[in-house]
Amino acid sequence: MADWKVVADKLTVAAEKIRLEPDHDVVKTIKYGLINTGAGNGGAFNAWVFACGDVRHVGAYCYYILWFANHSEDFTLDQLKDMTRLWPRQPAEFAAYCGFDELWGYIQEIGECLDTITEKSELVELVNALWEYANLVNAWIYQYIPWGAFKIAPTVTKEFYKESLDFLNK
Repeated sequence: MADWKVVADKLTVAAEKIRLEPDHDVVKTIKYGLINTGAGNGGAFNAWVFACGDVRHVGAYCYYILWFANHSEDFTLDQLKDMTRLWPRQPAEFAAYCGFDELWGYIQEIGECLDTITEKSELVELVNALWEYANLVNAWIYQYIPWGAFKIAPTVTKEFYKESLDFLNK
């Protein structure tokens, strides 16, 4: 079992590495549409819609854990560790199914090192490192996602339906 500090430092290095360049999984999954699990039923678009939201959720869950650890006495360290173990797990696991393996790897390492944490301040440092990494991955997703792909299902207005009915009634 790795020490929490080793994992936190590893995440900090990973975050710094992707601050100005996207990580491997963003380029593989978003830029090139390579999803080795077959997620998306033959199209990367389906996987992107859900996985990108789940990557964002990992960062969001970290924020809540950080807030509770820093501003609430209602939660014990063990409860905060359980939150850290469980909350980001599901979205990160699904994101991995859709191609974001590195994030899932870090979540697994965090789960394995939580028993080495003895103070809330240590948990805050670890979760803050994950928060920064996950949010940087999320930012790169929004840089690389082919926004034009969303034109296949545009938002429509009432006027669109009126025009279509007028067309059909001619």
